Amino acid sequence: DLSAFCSFFERFASTNSGLLPHFGVLLRELDGEIHFGSHDMANICGPLRWFPVLQPEQGLWQIAIHAVRVGNGTVGDCEDGCRAVIDTSSSRLGVLRKALPQLQSALNSRPGQCADGQSCCQGPDLEFDLGGGSVKLGAKDYAAGPSCSPRLGPVDLDDPTPVVYAFGEVVLRSYYVAFDWASKRIGLARTVCDALDPAADKAAVVAAILNILPQHQAASSGAD
Repeated sequence: DLSAFCSFFERFASTNSGLLPHFGVLLRELDGEIHFGSHDMANICGPLRWFPVLQPEQGLWQIAIHAVRVGNGTVGDCEDGCRAVIDTSSSRLGVLRKALPQLQSALNSRPGQCADGQSCCQGPDLEFDLGGGSVKLGAKDYAAGPSCSPRLGPVDLDDPTPVVYAFGEVVLRSYYVAFDWASKRIGLARTVCDALDPAADKAAVVAAILNILPQHQAASSGAD
């Protein structure tokens, strides 16, 4: 709940002068971390990309989805708007119930063999276009079990418009999520480096965060 957490964070920040009004969440297979006032640069593979929170008065950390792609094709209709809700309590990728069958069929993941000879899940890439950035998942990220079934779950809403996706563990194990409670925005960065250059990417992360700090300090000085 955005409003409840912001209320808590305001009280927390009032006792820690100069604290950056951010917190971040990192999830792993067996554990996780939450960071207050800073971000976990050691586990980020690229710079944080920021997206505005939609209708923060609803009390949800949610951002706009411009399109959903599986492989080279588009799945579903986001012309009237789709949304992603950050849900750290969900172990799956949540999909509005009416949109679930189409996505499940399109993913079509299956057991296979990786380049190193090990067994792994294979299937098309899944991409959420967020405008100015995207969340990309491979079959190894969204599928699991002997049959490599996509780890999807239904989202039931009284009002099924717009189409809603819940970014649970399936997404959050591959992406670090940063929350800016003051400016009501969400930052995302991959934690699985794949073929990226870790040294170059981490340098970009350091530069991005150091750029945030002077802005926050200037704003704090102005408020005084």
